[in-house]
Amino acid sequence: MSVALVGAGCGSREPYSKLLSAQAGTPTLQAVGSDGQSVSGAAQGDQPVTYQAGGGKSVAGGATSEPGGATSEPGGATSQPGGATSQPGGAHPSSTSSGNAAGASPTTAPSVSGGGQSVSTGSGHVTASPSCSYPQPTITIGSVGEQSGIAGAAVADGPRAVAAWVAYINAHGGVACHPLKYIVADDGGSPAENEALTEQLVDQDHVVAFVQNDAPLAAVGSESFLASQDIPVIGSEGAEQFYYDHPNFFPESASGNALVYSVFAGMAQALTPSQRAHVGVLSCIEAAECSVYGQQAPADTKELGLTLAYNGTGSLSSPNFTAQCQAARSAGVTAFLLVLDPDSIHRAASSCAGIDYHPQLVTAGQTTTPDMSSDPNLNGLDTELGYAPWTATNIPEVATFQQVMSEYGAGVQLDGSSIQGWVSAQMFLAGTSKLPAGNVSSAQILAGMDSIKNNDLGGLTNALTFTAGQDAPVGICWFEVKLDHGSFSSPNDGLRTCQA
Repeated sequence: MSVALVGAGCGSREPYSKLLSAQAGTPTLQAVGSDGQSVSGAAQGDQPVTYQAGGGKSVAGGATSEPGGATSEPGGATSQPGGATSQPGGAHPSSTSSGNAAGASPTTAPSVSGGGQSVSTGSGHVTASPSCSYPQPTITIGSVGEQSGIAGAAVADGPRAVAAWVAYINAHGGVACHPLKYIVADDGGSPAENEALTEQLVDQDHVVAFVQNDAPLAAVGSESFLASQDIPVIGSEGAEQFYYDHPNFFPESASGNALVYSVFAGMAQALTPSQRAHVGVLSCIEAAECSVYGQQAPADTKELGLTLAYNGTGSLSSPNFTAQCQAARSAGVTAFLLVLDPDSIHRAASSCAGIDYHPQLVTAGQTTTPDMSSDPNLNGLDTELGYAPWTATNIPEVATFQQVMSEYGAGVQLDGSSIQGWVSAQMFLAGTSKLPAGNVSSAQILAGMDSIKNNDLGGLTNALTFTAGQDAPVGICWFEVKLDHGSFSSPNDGLRTCQA
């Protein structure tokens, strides 16, 4: 596999491991030279260091991996969204306490693409060409977003999971016999840097599609460029409303306002009647992606039968949130939605506990991290997601995710962000499993993505349908994860509920 990370600042490129060394769960990445041997040192000139992030023989620059042997197909039932609820999996729930991929237990062998093997796309199996004796040209894909800093702590596991997925796909023949190269860029939270890096990846590195852009603070910077160039943008961390404004953007689950609504809808389903009558919201002031929760809270809660008792804000730089906890307690809040980064969620929980205030805490999937399992102040935390929980291994596609992370994603955390990256990668696979031979263009990938019809990727998300020349339709589904005495679990086997 070939993975590079482009750092923010004057187009400079920094090793993924260096930029992310301060983050918990940083992948173990090894620099690989053009001869396939390990090398050390920074990138030379304007060339990115290419990294090996999993099994197989990786070759820098060529982004090829030795195809592996055949593996068995896990299969998996799909569930159709509706106004009520649908059960996607089997009868046995799953839980995890560590949240680290290295501790995942192998289950059924994952589904694969290429090499004459079967591909699981969620709506049946697609059989690739009989063999990959003559590998096709490499497809270069990318991701631009916040891989470090406060936002990166919440969303950077998404591209890390895609990197592990790429390693796995390359080890089994690539996508329709095309090896993949994945370039990850850190925009530092700057819209201007996001735009510059996106243009650089397209113009200089020949990226033909973006998979799991994770830029809640800066994505707006490259929106116009990507739309004007008709570059496929496949999946994100979910903050952007404009994924519904351009035909070349493909949300893997609810995004923007729809994501906010799905969180409140999940709360309406998960809370007790008493808690539904006393809801509070605390959102950050630094980003529009936070403040939109507070803006939508009055209307969304009313529509969903929730009573909003408190709607407050706070800064991610605050040492504590005692004042907000006191205000929420005074308002009678018994269910408290925290729209903050992971570290701030820890501080908010501590602040509330410090005044002996213990409401039901709720947050969204992207901000739940494995280290929360060891925080006693977060016991009982309810997480609402727009895609399948990383804990629900009774869903075969989730079991596959955990196994691939265990084998190819050393250090990748199992959390809401990494499973979201996996969903985006699987959506990319669903649209590219029948690519033709020869060099692949953005237009060909767009055509493949627009061939996706009523496909929920094996129960991973809402039923996805895309149509050429049309903006993506809004689909809203929600899933739940519960933290109970140090263990994250799917209290209802990953049950999916969708808006009618």
